[in-house]
Amino acid sequence: MKKLFTIGALILLILVLSGCSYKSDNSASSFDKGTKGVEAHFFQNTPPPQVYNNQELDIPILVENKGTFDTTASVFLVGFDKNILEGQNSASFSLKGVSRVMPTGEIKDFTFKLNPHLPQDSDMFTTPISLYVCYPYETKHTFSVCVSPTITYSSSAQCDPNKPLSFSGGQGAPVAITGIQQVPGQGLTTFNINIANVGGGTVLDSSKVNSCLEASKMDLNKVNVGDVTIPGASVSCSPKVVYLVNGKGQFTCTATFSHGSGSAPYVTSMSIILKYGYKKLEENKQISIIRSVKG
Repeated sequence: MKKLFTIGALILLILVLSGCSYKSDNSASSFDKGTKGVEAHFFQNTPPPQVYNNQELDIPILVENKGTFDTTASVFLVGFDKNILEGQNSASFSLKGVSRVMPTGEIKDFTFKLNPHLPQDSDMFTTPISLYVCYPYETKHTFSVCVSPTITYSSSAQCDPNKPLSFSGGQGAPVAITGIQQVPGQGLTTFNINIANVGGGTVLDSSKVNSCLEASKMDLNKVNVGDVTIPGASVSCSPKVVYLVNGKGQFTCTATFSHGSGSAPYVTSMSIILKYGYKKLEENKQISIIRSVKG
């Protein structure tokens, strides 16, 4: 009986210690992982490599929100002369993101209908057809961080406020928080937050999404810092607009605490919201228009 009591006490001690430990990996839950937002694709074997000039050209596409933010995306067919391929070349879709109630995100399909025309005195003309997708998006995530309202603290504290945090795998969006460096001070903690474009496309000013294909260099690589919150603290961040260089950027947030100066380091939550627009070339194909014998 004494042996069983000893084993039971040991198991209980392990459970208590594991419950109090500080896990700094901040692994995302299953639905808010990933580096994708909205994606668009041609259906298989479309558009066809050849089409006659008197034949209507149907180009079906599939649009899917693979990230966690509900948004409205626009898709564009570009790269060709609209006098040669005449008809609608853009469409917009409201798409719900991935969530616990919608684990795959919303998927919609659409068919572009174009009328091919040949240039005068030409029996065949080859043109590219490129598929772009543009949309406003947000990265939203809550991390576990260690804060210390004082500069000095015991080495046996529950967590280390000087320990840098790094994150991989994304937070269910094409722009990700990749790391947080914490610097404790007297009554405050400074956070240097690293972000990166991880979606394979181009970040742009969210106000330029409707004209994304004409966006200038000044409109690109701009991420707006939204709300950053920590319970029991007043948080201010700078800069409010982060310009990505080689796909990476950083901003700094300072959290001021109302706790007494004798408070020890502790684990709390830090919620971060980033806002931006996104543009991506999804597919690029070639199509040849051939003169019909009847044409």
